[in-house]
Amino acid sequence: MKFYAKKGILVVMLAMITAFLWNFKPNSVSADSDISVSAIDTIAGYSALLKVHGRPYSDFEVRVEKPDKNIVSIPGTTNKNGEIDLDLYSFHTKIAGIYKISGRESGSENFGTTNTFEVYPDEVSNTRSNISLSTMTLQANSYDYGQLKVILMDSYNNLIEGHEVQVISSRTEDSIKPVNSTITNKRGEVQFTVFSSTPGISYFIIQDLTSNITLEQRAQIVFLSPLDNLKSIGGDFDLKIQSASAQSANTTVATLQFEDLPSEVTIDKPLTFTIQAIDKNKQVVNNYLSEVHFHSSDINATLPEDYLFNESDRGEHTFSAALKFVTKGSQSITVTDINNPEIKTEWKLNVTNSNLAGSAPNSGSNESSGLKIISPSAGTTRENILTIEGQGPALSTISIFDFESLLGTTTTDSDGKFSFKTSLLPDGSHQLFAAIKDGNTVIQSSNTVSLKVDTNAPTIDSVEIIPDSDIPANTNFELKIFTEGNLSKASAIINNQSYPMSNDSENSGLYMAKILSPSIAGNYPIDIALVDEIGNDTLFKNVTNIITVEGEDFRSSSPNSNDLENLPPSKVTGVKAGADFTRVTLNWENSFDNKGIRNYRIYYGTDNDDLNNIANTFDDSTTWFVPNLKENTEYFFEITAIDTDFAESAERSETVSAKTKKSVGGDDSEILDDNFYTENRTYNTPDENPDTGTKTNILILMTILFTNMYVLARVGMRKWK
Repeated sequence: MKFYAKKGILVVMLAMITAFLWNFKPNSVSADSDISVSAIDTIAGYSALLKVHGRPYSDFEVRVEKPDKNIVSIPGTTNKNGEIDLDLYSFHTKIAGIYKISGRESGSENFGTTNTFEVYPDEVSNTRSNISLSTMTLQANSYDYGQLKVILMDSYNNLIEGHEVQVISSRTEDSIKPVNSTITNKRGEVQFTVFSSTPGISYFIIQDLTSNITLEQRAQIVFLSPLDNLKSIGGDFDLKIQSASAQSANTTVATLQFEDLPSEVTIDKPLTFTIQAIDKNKQVVNNYLSEVHFHSSDINATLPEDYLFNESDRGEHTFSAALKFVTKGSQSITVTDINNPEIKTEWKLNVTNSNLAGSAPNSGSNESSGLKIISPSAGTTRENILTIEGQGPALSTISIFDFESLLGTTTTDSDGKFSFKTSLLPDGSHQLFAAIKDGNTVIQSSNTVSLKVDTNAPTIDSVEIIPDSDIPANTNFELKIFTEGNLSKASAIINNQSYPMSNDSENSGLYMAKILSPSIAGNYPIDIALVDEIGNDTLFKNVTNIITVEGEDFRSSSPNSNDLENLPPSKVTGVKAGADFTRVTLNWENSFDNKGIRNYRIYYGTDNDDLNNIANTFDDSTTWFVPNLKENTEYFFEITAIDTDFAESAERSETVSAKTKKSVGGDDSEILDDNFYTENRTYNTPDENPDTGTKTNILILMTILFTNMYVLARVGMRKWK
């Protein structure tokens, strides 16, 4: 009886240990979430598709860590199948590099397995890419040489590797040789040496042969005769050379111009003004891309930082609440082109006592005085009641201003911290700052926070359809809407299908889409969905409509024919290809189908007449990479669409080609890893092999314990017997 009792106790103990070990999860294991996230590589400025898998109808959070370590958090809920697709919008993918993604269920402490995807640089920008020279003048003696460096960048300043660059001189007498290679390295750089035996001025044009793009920026070098031959010229020749070189940087800009800056201002008032680049005909120079610097006769004035004009400025830039004078009397501010100091202008004004504060102390009044606003930050917000927090002298009365209007007062605590909640702020621009006053005199003022309150969802100003009437069924038409700029998303909805709209590069408020009209003749309303940069969204129902009629391309004699259900997807158009060393990137426009697109099929090979390789994409995304290609080889590509019934386009796309690059060795020839989806290969999925992992270790431990206990039990039973 004792034996059976002890044996029973032993069995219970073993069962308890087993249950404990099986359910035990160490805190150090991060993959305790039922949410997994994967993604496909994309291109800078394009949205990324995130695929989330978990339990049905589970609330979750997806965490995206960008290459600059900034974090994006996306909440959501899985569908009945425990999955959902999310868009990581394009404004989150402007930085090229590796993005880390993970997910967790709501209420879970730790995130699950971390996966990655890569964002590759966009196309080469002919305005962002940079040219620099080691010198502007050289002796024309065949051995005095200078270096010309080219840095290729996309429109988001991402460096572009593996592109072939060519430098062309305006004179045939000049010699141009690459330092190591004509291929850009991982820093986007390629360098050339230039020299000549013939005096004169040479202009150099830079071509990206890979993208077939010519950079807008030009380089200029003056090749000098022996100095003895120049003495007869007279004057300061070096100064003449510098002046000519400086003028070449901005050949069309005559001056810089202040706009919206008054001739009389008050002390401590934040000022907003605009700088314009003007040509000799007093027109704005839209392609001005130089850097400017500000200087003032008021040594205590708050001035804008140096600013580099970009494409979107189109020759003019507004500096919001960036200027503040603190010294009374006649003052001036000067703006100068850093690359060409001869391009500058001065604005004179009179600084008087502030209407709200009297005379400010000559020592200046900015955040260095110890008073500063910490929150909110500058930018745009959809909150119209704000809490202003900051730091100042302990136990002091703080006045909060919006422009010159007093919003109210608060008091710092013993640690110098203060907090102030505003009343309802109207939509529009606000300039918030804090001040300490002695009577009517400001003795300290803080930094100014420039922000815009936007509580309204975007609106539509006008809609345009091309053609504007009787659109043949199953043909493309163009939809344009005019609304506010900088939207995060715009889409058109017709016949229960959504079509993304793209922003026009020259008009920030114009959004366009090419749409395939429904295959059945009829009257179709169009809905428009808009989301602004801070998340205000709205759906406009029945904004306009299209009337489709049966045309030559209509593929059924009867709208009720069953053949309509079996129409294959439309032909894929707009295919573009770009090559690196061992991969080709493909982009194309959406195909259309009455049931929806399941995925795309890519036919490719090295023989244009025999495309014997096939790659199937995983979804309806219109960007794909074909990896594992041979270097220095031309490949040809054609694409078809596959619908949800697995019907394929009746006709393949037009053939495009791309030639992979040739490695040149060293740091400049690093070949990118094939870290994306390929056929019969998974991407960034958690390791489900049971040979490793926490549970495997627990099973091994359990086996050892069971073995030891079994041996002890057998020995004990012999003794009991």
